[in-house]
Amino acid sequence: MNKKSFFILVIFISIFSFFSCQYIPFKNQKINDLEKYDGSYSISFICGEICMANAIIEIKDGKIDGEVKNIKQQSFLVIGYVEEKGNLQLQSISENSDESIEAYGMVRSDGTVTGSYSVENRKCNLYGFCFTKNKNEIVTQYDGLYQLELIRDGNKIENFKIRIQNGEFHTNIPTKTNELYKINGKISKNGNIILNTLFSNKDKGLTVVGSIQKDGSVKGNYYTNSGKKGAFSGNKLP
Repeated sequence: MNKKSFFILVIFISIFSFFSCQYIPFKNQKINDLEKYDGSYSISFICGEICMANAIIEIKDGKIDGEVKNIKQQSFLVIGYVEEKGNLQLQSISENSDESIEAYGMVRSDGTVTGSYSVENRKCNLYGFCFTKNKNEIVTQYDGLYQLELIRDGNKIENFKIRIQNGEFHTNIPTKTNELYKINGKISKNGNIILNTLFSNKDKGLTVVGSIQKDGSVKGNYYTNSGKKGAFSGNKLP
C-alpha cells in the first residue's frame, strides 16, 4: 500500500469512527426512552355494552407481544409497538380478517392505557394498565380504602372493598354463585380508575372504567363479555 492509499484509509476510518461514536449514544438514548414502558399490561376491548376481548401484552424496548382472547373463547397472538411519546399500535394475528383487531392508543407515564379500535364501522374503546413493577410514575393521592358496588337495572349486584396503595390495588370479588373474580387495577394521576380481571380469569370478561372525584366518591360503568353493562359507584372510607 502506498502512502497516498494509506493516508486515504486513515481518513476514512477516522470519519467512520467519529460518526459511529456520535450515533451510538443517540441510539441508546432512544432505547432508554422506550424502557419506561416496559412491563406486562392487561387490556380490555369494549364495544357498545360488551367486553369483547381481553389481552395480556408484554412491552419490551418498544416492541409488543401478547395474546388476546375474545368472547368466542378464541385466542390470537398480538404484535405491535410503542413510540417514544407513548403512542401505541396493536394488531392481532388471525387467519380470519373479521376477527382481527387493529387498535391505536396511548401508554401514559402512570402506566394506564387508553385507545380505540373499529368493528364493522363502529368505533370502540380499549382500556388497560401495567400490572408489573416498572418505571411508572407513582400516584399516591388516591390511596386508601374504598367501598364499591356494581349496580344493574337499579339493583345492587355485588359490593366489595379495595385498598388502593401507590395507585394500585388487587383483590377478589365473590359472586352470588360463589365464583371469584380475581381482579386488579390502577388509578391514573387524574383520577381515572381502570379495573379488570386478571389473565387467569379473562374469560369472565369483567372490566370497570370510572373515576375518583375530589370528595372521594367513585363513579363509572362496568362491562362483561355477556353484554351486562351496569353502573359502578362507591366512596372512600374514613
